[in-house]
Amino acid sequence: MLDRAGRWSDTVCLRLLDPGKDPVDDFSGVRTIDYTKSWVRAIPRMAMALLILLFAVIFLGPMVLAFVPSFLLLVFIVVVVPIYYFSVFVRPTINRKAEVALRTVLLDAPKGIGGWLILPIIGLINTVVENSFDLLREIPTFEIIARLIIIVLAIVTLVLLFRQSKKTPNCAIALWSISAVFSVFNYFLIEHLRFPIIWDIASAAIWIPYFIFSRRVKATFVR
Repeated sequence: MLDRAGRWSDTVCLRLLDPGKDPVDDFSGVRTIDYTKSWVRAIPRMAMALLILLFAVIFLGPMVLAFVPSFLLLVFIVVVVPIYYFSVFVRPTINRKAEVALRTVLLDAPKGIGGWLILPIIGLINTVVENSFDLLREIPTFEIIARLIIIVLAIVTLVLLFRQSKKTPNCAIALWSISAVFSVFNYFLIEHLRFPIIWDIASAAIWIPYFIFSRRVKATFVR
Protein backbone atom coordinates (compact mmCIF):
# COMPACT_ATOMS: atom_id res chain seq x y z
CA MET A 1 0.00 0.00 0.00
CA LEU A 2 2.83 2.39 0.79
CA ASP A 3 4.51 1.46 -2.49
CA ARG A 4 1.35 2.14 -4.49
CA ALA A 5 0.72 5.41 -2.70
CA GLY A 6 4.36 6.50 -2.94
CA ARG A 7 4.39 7.45 0.73
CA TRP A 8 7.62 5.81 1.91
CA SER A 9 9.25 9.24 2.20
CA ASP A 10 6.53 10.22 4.69
CA THR A 11 6.87 7.05 6.75
CA VAL A 12 8.71 6.66 10.05
CA CYS A 13 9.67 3.24 11.38
CA LEU A 14 9.76 2.84 15.19
CA ARG A 15 12.04 -0.03 16.12
CA LEU A 16 12.09 -1.42 19.66
CA LEU A 17 15.55 -2.46 20.80
CA ASP A 18 15.39 -5.46 23.13
CA PRO A 19 18.53 -6.17 25.18
CA GLY A 20 20.25 -9.34 23.99
CA LYS A 21 18.32 -9.49 20.72
CA ASP A 22 19.37 -8.41 17.25
CA PRO A 23 17.28 -5.49 16.00
CA VAL A 24 14.82 -6.13 13.19
CA ASP A 25 16.05 -4.85 9.83
CA ASP A 26 14.56 -1.50 8.96
CA PHE A 27 12.90 -0.67 5.66
CA SER A 28 15.09 0.71 2.92
CA GLY A 29 14.81 4.44 2.48
CA VAL A 30 12.65 4.97 5.56
CA ARG A 31 13.66 7.00 8.56
CA THR A 32 14.02 4.66 11.52
CA ILE A 33 13.85 5.72 15.17
CA ASP A 34 15.26 3.18 17.61
CA TYR A 35 13.77 3.27 21.09
CA THR A 36 13.87 1.41 24.37
CA LYS A 37 11.30 1.16 27.16
CA SER A 38 12.22 1.93 30.75
CA TRP A 39 10.20 1.38 33.90
CA VAL A 40 12.85 3.30 35.85
CA ARG A 41 12.14 6.51 33.90
CA ALA A 42 8.44 5.98 34.54
CA ILE A 43 8.80 5.77 38.34
CA PRO A 44 8.66 9.56 39.05
CA ARG A 45 5.51 9.93 36.95
CA MET A 46 3.79 6.93 38.54
CA ALA A 47 4.79 7.93 42.08
CA MET A 48 3.64 11.52 41.68
CA ALA A 49 0.31 10.46 40.21
CA LEU A 50 -0.22 7.91 42.98
CA LEU A 51 0.52 10.53 45.64
CA ILE A 52 -1.99 12.98 44.20
CA LEU A 53 -4.70 10.32 43.85
CA LEU A 54 -4.14 9.16 47.43
CA PHE A 55 -4.42 12.72 48.71
CA ALA A 56 -7.60 13.20 46.71
CA VAL A 57 -9.16 10.00 48.05
CA ILE A 58 -8.13 10.53 51.68
CA PHE A 59 -8.96 14.19 52.04
CA LEU A 60 -11.80 14.69 49.56
CA GLY A 61 -13.59 11.44 50.42
CA PRO A 62 -15.18 12.76 53.64
CA MET A 63 -16.39 15.88 51.83
CA VAL A 64 -17.94 13.87 48.99
CA LEU A 65 -19.81 11.70 51.53
CA ALA A 66 -21.97 14.69 52.31
CA PHE A 67 -23.38 14.60 48.78
CA VAL A 68 -23.34 10.94 47.60
CA PRO A 69 -24.17 7.57 49.21
CA SER A 70 -21.26 5.80 50.85
CA PHE A 71 -21.49 2.73 48.60
CA LEU A 72 -21.10 4.90 45.47
CA LEU A 73 -18.01 6.52 46.93
CA LEU A 74 -16.63 3.07 47.82
CA VAL A 75 -17.20 1.82 44.27
CA PHE A 76 -15.49 4.91 42.88
CA ILE A 77 -12.46 4.47 45.16
CA VAL A 78 -12.11 0.70 44.72
CA VAL A 79 -12.91 0.47 41.00
CA VAL A 80 -12.76 3.76 39.12
CA VAL A 81 -9.66 5.27 40.73
CA PRO A 82 -7.43 2.14 40.25
CA ILE A 83 -8.63 1.72 36.65
CA TYR A 84 -7.86 5.37 35.92
CA TYR A 85 -4.42 5.12 37.55
CA PHE A 86 -3.33 1.90 35.82
CA SER A 87 -4.70 2.85 32.40
CA VAL A 88 -3.17 6.33 32.37
CA PHE A 89 0.04 6.21 34.41
CA VAL A 90 1.30 2.62 34.78
CA ARG A 91 3.30 2.13 31.61
CA PRO A 92 7.01 2.22 30.73
CA THR A 93 8.56 5.36 29.28
CA ILE A 94 10.58 5.46 26.08
CA ASN A 95 14.12 6.82 26.20
CA ARG A 96 14.60 10.57 25.94
CA LYS A 97 16.53 10.56 22.64
CA ALA A 98 13.82 8.61 20.83
CA GLU A 99 11.11 10.78 22.35
CA VAL A 100 12.73 13.96 21.04
CA ALA A 101 13.34 12.40 17.62
CA LEU A 102 9.72 11.34 17.37
CA ARG A 103 8.49 14.80 18.27
CA THR A 104 10.43 16.36 15.40
CA VAL A 105 8.67 14.20 12.82
CA LEU A 106 5.12 14.69 14.12
CA LEU A 107 4.50 17.44 11.61
CA ASP A 108 0.75 17.07 11.87
CA ALA A 109 0.75 17.47 15.66
CA PRO A 110 -0.43 20.85 16.98
CA LYS A 111 2.50 23.01 18.02
CA GLY A 112 3.06 26.29 19.77
CA ILE A 113 1.19 28.20 22.43
CA GLY A 114 -2.47 27.61 21.71
CA GLY A 115 -5.39 25.25 22.15
CA TRP A 116 -5.95 23.86 25.63
CA LEU A 117 -2.47 25.09 26.58
CA ILE A 118 -3.94 28.57 27.02
CA LEU A 119 -5.87 27.44 30.11
CA PRO A 120 -2.84 26.37 32.22
CA ILE A 121 -1.10 29.62 31.20
CA ILE A 122 -4.03 31.58 32.61
CA GLY A 123 -3.89 29.40 35.71
CA LEU A 124 -0.16 30.06 36.16
CA ILE A 125 -0.66 33.82 35.90
CA ASN A 126 -3.53 33.62 38.37
CA THR A 127 -1.32 31.58 40.73
CA VAL A 128 1.33 34.31 40.76
CA VAL A 129 -1.19 37.12 41.31
CA GLU A 130 -3.30 35.32 43.91
CA ASN A 131 -0.38 34.12 46.01
CA SER A 132 1.30 37.54 45.80
CA PHE A 133 -1.82 39.17 47.26
CA ASP A 134 -1.98 36.48 49.96
CA LEU A 135 1.52 37.46 51.08
CA LEU A 136 0.16 40.90 52.00
CA ARG A 137 -2.04 39.33 54.68
CA GLU A 138 -0.85 38.37 58.13
CA ILE A 139 -0.12 34.67 57.64
CA PRO A 140 2.12 32.13 59.44
CA THR A 141 5.77 31.74 58.45
CA PHE A 142 5.14 28.28 57.02
CA GLU A 143 2.51 29.67 54.68
CA ILE A 144 4.77 32.54 53.62
CA ILE A 145 7.55 30.13 52.65
CA ALA A 146 5.15 27.81 50.81
CA ARG A 147 3.56 30.64 48.84
CA LEU A 148 6.96 32.08 47.91
CA ILE A 149 8.00 28.67 46.57
CA ILE A 150 4.77 28.42 44.57
CA ILE A 151 5.22 31.94 43.15
CA VAL A 152 8.81 31.26 42.10
CA LEU A 153 7.86 27.91 40.53
CA ALA A 154 4.95 29.50 38.65
CA ILE A 155 7.17 32.28 37.28
CA VAL A 156 9.89 29.79 36.26
CA THR A 157 7.27 27.60 34.59
CA LEU A 158 5.90 30.56 32.63
CA VAL A 159 9.39 31.57 31.48
CA LEU A 160 10.23 28.02 30.39
CA LEU A 161 6.83 27.69 28.73
CA PHE A 162 7.22 30.76 26.54
CA ARG A 163 10.76 29.66 25.69
CA GLN A 164 9.28 26.27 24.73
CA SER A 165 11.87 24.54 26.89
CA LYS A 166 11.79 20.76 27.28
CA LYS A 167 11.96 21.34 31.07
CA THR A 168 8.50 22.96 31.08
CA PRO A 169 6.44 19.78 31.72
CA ASN A 170 8.55 18.69 34.70
CA CYS A 171 8.44 22.16 36.24
CA ALA A 172 4.67 22.43 35.72
CA ILE A 173 4.07 18.99 37.21
CA ALA A 174 6.19 19.90 40.25
CA LEU A 175 4.24 23.15 40.70
CA TRP A 176 0.78 21.53 40.65
CA SER A 177 1.94 18.72 42.92
CA ILE A 178 3.35 21.14 45.50
CA SER A 179 0.26 23.36 45.28
CA ALA A 180 -2.03 20.37 45.90
CA VAL A 181 0.02 19.16 48.88
CA PHE A 182 0.23 22.66 50.37
CA SER A 183 -3.52 23.15 49.94
CA VAL A 184 -4.17 19.92 51.86
CA PHE A 185 -1.94 20.98 54.75
CA ASN A 186 -3.42 24.47 54.70
CA TYR A 187 -6.94 23.03 54.91
CA PHE A 188 -6.27 20.83 57.91
CA LEU A 189 -3.83 23.00 59.83
CA ILE A 190 -4.77 26.61 59.15
CA GLU A 191 -7.76 27.93 57.20
CA HIS A 192 -10.14 24.97 56.62
CA LEU A 193 -11.40 26.42 53.33
CA ARG A 194 -12.98 23.78 51.09
CA PHE A 195 -12.93 25.53 47.73
CA PRO A 196 -9.13 26.10 47.47
CA ILE A 197 -8.30 22.47 48.28
CA ILE A 198 -10.84 21.14 45.76
CA TRP A 199 -9.59 23.57 43.11
CA ASP A 200 -5.89 22.77 43.63
CA ILE A 201 -6.36 18.98 43.64
CA ALA A 202 -8.67 19.14 40.62
CA SER A 203 -6.12 21.30 38.76
CA ALA A 204 -3.36 18.79 39.53
CA ALA A 205 -5.55 15.86 38.42
CA ILE A 206 -6.32 17.59 35.10
CA TRP A 207 -3.11 19.33 34.10
CA ILE A 208 -0.50 16.80 35.22
CA PRO A 209 -1.85 14.13 32.82
CA TYR A 210 -2.20 16.84 30.15
CA PHE A 211 1.48 17.78 30.39
CA ILE A 212 2.44 14.10 30.29
CA PHE A 213 0.35 12.93 27.34
CA SER A 214 -0.65 15.97 25.27
CA ARG A 215 0.57 15.87 21.66
CA ARG A 216 0.82 19.66 21.63
CA VAL A 217 3.03 19.58 24.72
CA LYS A 218 5.30 16.93 23.23
CA ALA A 219 5.59 18.77 19.93
CA THR A 220 6.06 22.23 21.45
CA PHE A 221 8.50 21.85 24.34
CA VAL A 222 11.58 20.46 22.62
CA ARG A 223 14.24 23.14 23.08
